[in-house]
Amino acid sequence: MSTVFVDERVITVGKVSYRKGGLFAERGPKGKPWLRIDKWLPVGLSGAFSQPVNATEPETLKALLSVGKRSGRTYTGTVTFRQLWKISPWARASLVREENDELIRYTLTLGSDNLPRKLVTTYLTEGHWLGKGTAGDEVHNETVYKGWGGRHTITPPPASQVYSGKK
Repeated sequence: MSTVFVDERVITVGKVSYRKGGLFAERGPKGKPWLRIDKWLPVGLSGAFSQPVNATEPETLKALLSVGKRSGRTYTGTVTFRQLWKISPWARASLVREENDELIRYTLTLGSDNLPRKLVTTYLTEGHWLGKGTAGDEVHNETVYKGWGGRHTITPPPASQVYSGKK
């Protein structure tokens, strides 16, 4: 039995993405664990079950700071799935469809450099694209941001490990 809740990794370089693991882990030929996808894909299938808010996107960060109530370096507020869909490429890529007006409650903490350090979101399961669960059930995500200012290089996986979908 397959499940989407298995390790999955996505590497995107330019407009090409590579996916490894997840629901499609065993679809490619032996020895080629990476699947090439000819489009920008910032999140894999399991990303639809993860943090719907990406505070590293300038427009999303701006929106969270503008509507959140500030206490020191912490902002607390709400944003709807629909608002998020309109401003966030991450949301449009990770959510299956434009969402509704259900609220996402958030607490965002910035570091002394005013960059995101921690984001906690909570929303009702009915608001999520799954729409399943018992009334009142909530999804809770916590994201920690670190490594700001460090030098990072993103490279595609070795060509010998990539399956392009062509035989």
